[in-house]
Amino acid sequence: ASDTSHLETLKGLIASLPEEVTEDNADEVRTQLAEIFSLYEALSEDEQEQIDLSYCYELKEKLDANLLVAAEGEVASVTVGNITTNYTTIEEAFTAANAAGKATITLLDNCDAPENSTLTSSGSDITLDLAGYTLTGNGQTSVITVAENTTFTLKDGTGTDKGTITGGFADNGGGVFVSVGASFTMAGATISGNSVSASIGISYGGGVYVDGDARFTMTGGIISGNSAANSVGCGGGVCVGRSYSDSGSVGGRFTMTGG
Repeated sequence: ASDTSHLETLKGLIASLPEEVTEDNADEVRTQLAEIFSLYEALSEDEQEQIDLSYCYELKEKLDANLLVAAEGEVASVTVGNITTNYTTIEEAFTAANAAGKATITLLDNCDAPENSTLTSSGSDITLDLAGYTLTGNGQTSVITVAENTTFTLKDGTGTDKGTITGGFADNGGGVFVSVGASFTMAGATISGNSVSASIGISYGGGVYVDGDARFTMTGGIISGNSAANSVGCGGGVCVGRSYSDSGSVGGRFTMTGG
């Protein structure tokens, strides 16, 4: 039989595991779990029957999936490859994701867009997971602008479409403005409560505006309760536009297969 002190040590390690795994304690929890599993393997079958590892496996799954609880004040995380970093503002998260090129931004709490500017997705392939939270615009610009010739995906990892983009107000594309040549896929979440109203000319796309040669593919989610104000507003939910050059004009494209 194994040393009974190992059994007591194991019970103590399990009892001392934290209630939540955060970015700050993740490495310590990984080390503690490794020690727990190692001690467990050294026990006899009779001793193993006295140990409940269900909570240990629960914490391991969260670590493996990078499901870390945000520290106070952190509103979003950015995952690049297998590395996840948390940020205290959504603007910082977008900046980090854009610098990486390909990254996933995940909301950790409800948050507000910057006061005077849109959130620009300029990385080559950026995914925003609202994770059930709300991203509120500043009421002066599009909430999100997808830069020219880039790819942007919106989803809600909870599968509920509760995550919402709202509060955008612009000449075109109150919720999301998809620039020339860009690709926007909406796989989930909700775009609601955004509007457009141009002081001069026509306003387009209260929820989403798709510029010339841009692509918007909607496979899931909800677009509702957006508006294009005044008598010459077009497309309260989605508006597909055109871009012009010396060689002519080219239209955008909207494909809807779900939602």
